[in-house]
Order: sequence, then structure tokens, then C-alpha cells
Amino acid sequence: MRSDIKSTILPLFSYILLGYSSLLSFHSLQATEVVHVPMEGFSPKLLWVTLLLWALSGRSTEDASKALLSLNPPWTRILRTDNVTLHCEGSDTSHSNQTQWFHNGSSTPVQTSSFSITFATINDSGEYRCQTKDSVISDPVYLGVYSDWLLLQPSLMIIREGEPLLLSCHGWKNRTVYKVTFYHNKKALKYWYENHNFFIPNTTRNNRGFYHCTGILWRIHYTSKPLYIGFKGPISYMQFLVPLMAGLLFVVDTALFVLTQKQLHVLIEKDRKLASKIDSLAKADTEVESKTQCDDEAVLDPEPEFEPEPEYVSDPDPEPGLMPLSVISDVTA
Repeated sequence: MRSDIKSTILPLFSYILLGYSSLLSFHSLQATEVVHVPMEGFSPKLLWVTLLLWALSGRSTEDASKALLSLNPPWTRILRTDNVTLHCEGSDTSHSNQTQWFHNGSSTPVQTSSFSITFATINDSGEYRCQTKDSVISDPVYLGVYSDWLLLQPSLMIIREGEPLLLSCHGWKNRTVYKVTFYHNKKALKYWYENHNFFIPNTTRNNRGFYHCTGILWRIHYTSKPLYIGFKGPISYMQFLVPLMAGLLFVVDTALFVLTQKQLHVLIEKDRKLASKIDSLAKADTEVESKTQCDDEAVLDPEPEFEPEPEYVSDPDPEPGLMPLSVISDVTA
């Protein structure tokens, strides 16, 4: 299932990144040609990431197969002093029995295809993995060792739609448990006088929740600790497509917003410089026009020439003994 998801999601994400890098390259080219705004640092990096994801998605999902780890009995929850055997299966192409076992990330000296745990202790709890010579390391299996009188053992910790679920009410030292009742979310499911497993052939979302069991062990009534069993629904590609498309739209919208802001800033700066240049030219034209008009007025209306005032010439003084004519006339009259 994981390989199917990987082989589907990686190409999809590669397509999205490729489209995004192409979009940014296109807008970068437009910005460079129109408003001379370089967009360096976007497309090359995204192109490298896209090519890397493309290479990963192009790898075959049928490389070396993973080893398969199983348990017998199949319970991943056991009590102290219980016995369990782990089995590791490879692809059997080389027919090699050499197996490497890992417990909590550390290699163990066991090199056979089976790993037996007898008289289990708390220290045996943890994560187990195995690897054969002709396979890659297996998925981890967690084994829990508990100290209690009664323990609920599920076949699955996480159920999916339609999968079967098996529940067991396990007593310490494999003692027989009587009058067993299984509960789901504190609601009784089934009662048996003698201990039997509870089986759900086709699970649904309603089967998730807390489970526990009760029973009589050595004539004493015990109750197991509650255990939560989760549910994982069928994988829908829309669960991945919707967030990816939303992220893509957000990135594209952000890129367009940044480009628009830069273009607008450049256009505003150009308009400001053009307006300043136009104002300077208009002012110069106004000064030239005013000077020309003044010169024209000076030519049409010349200043009058200065005319000297006539000099005043006084009458000569009469000679002594002579009387003016006007006086003579008056006397004669």
C-alpha cells in the first residue's frame, strides 16, 4: 500500500512542481521583457527538486522485496513468562537461510530465520526487524510484554474497512479464564462461560474504540486494562489532491501577487519620472514663451526718444532813458 501511494503521489507532486516552475519562468520572462524585473533563484531550484522527485518516482516499486516478519502466536501483546516465536521470510531467490535480526535498532546474534523468545520479560519489549540476504529490511513489529493477570490481545491495533479483527482474553501463565465478557466502549459484546476468542469478520469505522475483557482466574474476578483500537479508512486520492491543489494555488497566487507588486512599482516609478520630465519641459517652455512674448512687446512698442526742453530766453533789458512801447502808448492815450 505504501509503495502504491508513493508511486502515485511523487509523480503528482513532480507535475505540480514542474508546472509551478514553468509558470514562474514564464512570468519571469514576461517581467524581464516588459518591466525589466529579474526573477532569479526560483526556477532552477524548483527544476532540480522536480527532477529529483521525478527520478524517485521513476524507480521501480518492485526493487528488492521487503522481508516479512510474523509472530506465532500472532499476538503483539503478551504477558511475562509467555513464549513467542518470530519468523522472517525473504524472497527465497538465493535459498539462503542467513537472517539478521534487529531489536530496538541494535543487531542481535541470532542469524536463523526464526527468533524465539522464551519466558518473556519486560526487557523483551520493543521494536523488531529482520533482513535476509536477498531482501531489504522488514517493516517494524512492536512487541509489548506486560505484567498483569488478564490481558486483551487484538490481532490488529489499527483496523481498515472490511478487515477481520480477532480478540483474545489472555490469562497469566496461560491459565484458563472462565465467564469471559468482551466490552467495546464499556458496552458488553459477548459472554462465554469458557474462554473463547471474539471475532469480527468485517470491521467498519464503528468498530474503533476502547476494548477490554473481564473473567474469573483462580476464582478471582479480573478486568483487563482498556486498549484503544484505531481505524484507518480507505485511501482517497482526493485527500492528497485537495491539499496539494490548495498549496499550488496559494503559491501561484503569491507569485502573481509579488510579480504584480513589482510591475506596479516599476510602472509607478516610470510614471513619476515621466511626469517630472514633463513638468520640467513645460516649465522650460513657459519660460521660453514668456521671454519671447516680452521680446515681441518690446519690438512693437518702442520707448519714446527723449526730447530736450527748449531753453528759455529772457527779454533784453531796456536801455536807460527809453520807455517801453506799451508805456508810450498808454501815455499818449
